[in-house]
Amino acid sequence: MNMKYSALALAVAASLFTGNVLAGTGTANFTVKLNVTGTCTFAGGGDLDFGTKTAAEVEAGNLGTGEGKVNVKCTKNLPYSVAMGAGSNAQGNVRRMKNSDNDYVKYELYKDNGTGSSWNTALSAISGQSGNTANTVGGQDHSVYGKLLASTNTAVAAGAYTDAVVATLTF
Repeated sequence: MNMKYSALALAVAASLFTGNVLAGTGTANFTVKLNVTGTCTFAGGGDLDFGTKTAAEVEAGNLGTGEGKVNVKCTKNLPYSVAMGAGSNAQGNVRRMKNSDNDYVKYELYKDNGTGSSWNTALSAISGQSGNTANTVGGQDHSVYGKLLASTNTAVAAGAYTDAVVATLTF
């Protein structure tokens, strides 16, 4: 029976010792991180085409085009800007289309339908609109209009005229 009490005393002492070791808690903090980089894609939405005009119509000017577009699709809320260069045939600040005989027709590019907000030849930029979201499947279109200005083209020769304008996206 002595042995029985000794075993019981040992069990009680062990439970008291174990309880003291397990009594207490601790906490630790850690950070979860992710770095997302932004990106944009850029595409033209069609050429500007003044169509077919007579020399007299071109010389009279004030002929507008349909709407061309550049399309930008960026990571949500990533700011960007779009700029239009002067064109491959520009002379100073004047945009010009050229035919195969090196004759020129002057024109201008506009951000609106030609009422005054031009894409000037100094890489005039337009900023990305707020609300640029990743779920805008088609991206954001920026309009590009063209106009043959009155009294700037004289002695216009027949032919097909073209110019290459570089649009630049910065983000």
